[in-house]
Amino acid sequence: MNNSALKSLLRKKLLHERLALNKEELQMRSEELTARFLAHFSFEHKHISCFATMETKKEVDIFQLLEVLSDKNRIYLPVSDFTTGIMDHYPYSPGDPLANNPYGIPEPQNRAKSIDPKTLDVILVPLLGIDLQGNRLGYGKGFYDRFLTQCRPDALKIGLNLFAPIDHIPSEATDIPLDFLVTHERCYTFKIQP
Repeated sequence: MNNSALKSLLRKKLLHERLALNKEELQMRSEELTARFLAHFSFEHKHISCFATMETKKEVDIFQLLEVLSDKNRIYLPVSDFTTGIMDHYPYSPGDPLANNPYGIPEPQNRAKSIDPKTLDVILVPLLGIDLQGNRLGYGKGFYDRFLTQCRPDALKIGLNLFAPIDHIPSEATDIPLDFLVTHERCYTFKIQP
């Protein structure tokens, strides 16, 4: 089986597992993940990119975390252009209006000026799965793969997931592994410290 077919099977399996979570379990895991994140990371005066929770895909409820992070940092949410495959990031403060794009992804409505990806210090990355080497599996459109190549190499790339890593996800030479993963149970470090 080639990498593309294997990734497709993994996507279906991992999404099925996540969709099987009931509302209470999803909320509990999201709250525990938020607490674990805040116990492990303390950011101040950082430019932070984050995804907005897709409720239909039962992603981590990110908004409690964003509320805390926005006290001492600048938060940016992506807007995806499905024609070009590019994401631009716009400033976000808790309470700012969001609207779902045609794919059900909440996006900021205030789009005065997008931020240069090289300005970002921290990127909180959505994912369906991740392996023990930090290779992530997204939804297959490649938005984050392209976006991460535009960011500084020293920007922290932190995955947020409701499940632990799996053993292996096929990766390409162009894939950019994440530095950390936070789940409701623990924080994993993939980055090799100097």
